[in-house]
Amino acid sequence: YQFITSSSSAAAAATHVTQTTPTVAKTITTDYKQYGCNAREINYKFNQLVCCYCAFSLYYHLCLFVMYKQ
Repeated sequence: YQFITSSSSAAAAATHVTQTTPTVAKTITTDYKQYGCNAREINYKFNQLVCCYCAFSLYYHLCLFVMYKQ
C-alpha cells in the first residue's frame, strides 16, 4: 500500500512538472523578447522553474527512500 501511494504521488509530481515546464519556458521566451536583457525578470522565472525541479527530485528520492525502507 505504501509503495503504491508513494509512487503515484511521485508520478503526479512528475506530471505536474512536465505540464508546467513548457508554460514557464514559453513565458521566459516571451519575457526575453519583451524586456530584452532585463536579466532580473528572466532569472526570477528561471529560478522558479529550477526550484520546481529541485523540489520534485527531492520529493521523488524521499519517496524511493521510504519505499526501500519498508
